[in-house]
Amino acid sequence: MRILLRFVCVIALSIVIYIEMFAIDSRLEGTWELTVYNLSKVRIATLVIEFTNDDTEELCSVVGDWKKIEVISYSPTKNSFFPDVDLGILYQELSYRIESENLSIGMNSICDYGKYLKGSLNDSEVVGSYDEWGWEQRKSLGTFKIKRLGT
Repeated sequence: MRILLRFVCVIALSIVIYIEMFAIDSRLEGTWELTVYNLSKVRIATLVIEFTNDDTEELCSVVGDWKKIEVISYSPTKNSFFPDVDLGILYQELSYRIESENLSIGMNSICDYGKYLKGSLNDSEVVGSYDEWGWEQRKSLGTFKIKRLGT
């Protein structure tokens, strides 16, 4: 009986460890709509996205645990969000990280790109700033909003 109990405990612990390592943060499950606005509050991009638990390739020395974002759709067809990046690259290279209650989104596989979205995370919405970072300076480009579409 003890052997069976130990076996069950080992299996249960293995499942917990697997979930911790490979499961996405439950606050980010489902499909989301990401809308980016310029400083004049004009919408410059709308993306339908899903957050994954897949690691990004570390091509640059970006601090943190960055995960891939799956871009399902992008509107308009002209890329105004990351204007000097081909849309094909945008679909492949968008990534995110969570620090405490803050969500950051960027394109970290492109070294020195420097445009990020940062905002406070909750279960149904994220609102924050769209900024460009340079050598020890930040330039505001606008704002963004992410809302959950479904699970």
